[in-house]
Amino acid sequence: MLRLILFIIVVFFLFTFSYMNQEEQISLHFIWGGPFPPVPAYLIVIGSFLTGILFAVLMTFPGWLKMKLEKRKLNKRIEVLETDLDHLRAEALKTTPRHPTYSTDVDDSQDDTMGDG
Repeated sequence: MLRLILFIIVVFFLFTFSYMNQEEQISLHFIWGGPFPPVPAYLIVIGSFLTGILFAVLMTFPGWLKMKLEKRKLNKRIEVLETDLDHLRAEALKTTPRHPTYSTDVDDSQDDTMGDG
């Protein structure tokens, strides 16, 4: 929801800027050639904004892809470990005795040496 609101605000400002600067013409001079024909200022600003977004996406894409692949690998590992754990739990339930044996031998010799008895 917050992204949508921010997007609407940015688009509003871009349209307002382009409407208010329709008459302004800018001539660009590139290193490799002659002057570029004059274009409206809003096209240069919007073009620069979109070029920045494109570069940002291109710079973050490899990291995003790496994290997505790592997540997929870890999820597969979790599935294997959970299956293994379920198998081990089933094996443990098969091998545990039904009536556990308890030791009834109590060593009272320590009580006598402590001076309590």
